Amino acid sequence: MAKLDQQKLVQVCYIVVILALGVLLFSESYFLLPGALGALTLYILLRRPYYYLIEKRKWKHSLSILFLMFASFVLLLGPIYGILQMVYNKVSVLFSSTSQFVEGVKVLVKKVESYTNYDILNDQTMAKLQESAPNWATSILGATANTFLALAVAYFLLYFLLKNGREIEEYLVDRFPLRDRNVELIGSEIRGMVISNAIGIPLLAAIQAVFASVGYWIFGVDDPILWGIVTGAASIIPAIGTILVWAPIGVFMLSTAETWQGVGVLLYSLLIISNVDNIVRLMLQKKLADVHPIITIFGVIIGINLFGFIGVIFGPLLFSLFILLLRIYQDEFGSRRSKPIHTASSKTDI
Repeated sequence: MAKLDQQKLVQVCYIVVILALGVLLFSESYFLLPGALGALTLYILLRRPYYYLIEKRKWKHSLSILFLMFASFVLLLGPIYGILQMVYNKVSVLFSSTSQFVEGVKVLVKKVESYTNYDILNDQTMAKLQESAPNWATSILGATANTFLALAVAYFLLYFLLKNGREIEEYLVDRFPLRDRNVELIGSEIRGMVISNAIGIPLLAAIQAVFASVGYWIFGVDDPILWGIVTGAASIIPAIGTILVWAPIGVFMLSTAETWQGVGVLLYSLLIISNVDNIVRLMLQKKLADVHPIITIFGVIIGINLFGFIGVIFGPLLFSLFILLLRIYQDEFGSRRSKPIHTASSKTDI
């Protein structure tokens, strides 16, 4: 008995050391987590094409990995670069005629002040703007640096995930302390949610861009395609994302004496664009992974707060996994053995 107690004590101490080291390592490497999650997302999306290239097309492993990494990098950053270039060109034109731009802003401010009876550009407001300007610049630089770091980490890890993917998967499956069917369910849930969001987000943005561009063109907005694309990009933020684009456009048109056009933009956006943003997002999630709308909305909000942009994918995944793990616990350890668990996303195959 004494020997058994000593073994238990050693075991407990060993577990405490492992947990302490794990917490230390995680806390010090948390800033790398978005990149690691990005690598996992890319691995799930590229896993099947990779094995197709090496098994069906007989490509070499390194060549297949480099080709897929390059293709994914172009597909991921190409549209983003194009949008930023279009916005940059537009902003450059605006600031090339500084006086005209400033006069337009003054007219807009006066219109808003007349509607709200509030002095916007008072001394107190200007002082706050001057104080917060350095913080804005620091935040922008910090976000840019974090983005490049996340991309570097993601593609660094992706190379090894693709190269040793099957060994890693077999290792995790063999050591996961659950029944095989439940391990498969967890894997299927992860695959289904990642694919659902990775496909659904760009598809929703494209649909939003089309609807927004048509509406802006109808009501005479300058550069309707550009602002339609920006509106589609803003749809990444659920429920309120597109409002950040179409509301200022409508208000600006109202302030420049284009009254009916501004009202048209606001009504069209409120009735059409907002419904496309909410309804199509939920339809895509339901179609691709049968995700409940509450999981999607709250998952995205919490995910962005935890992981940044990549949280759009992994926020809903955390919610779904939490619910699935509760059901698996009942199946594994409940007093009554439940029937095998089935999830809609478990049918997803990559």
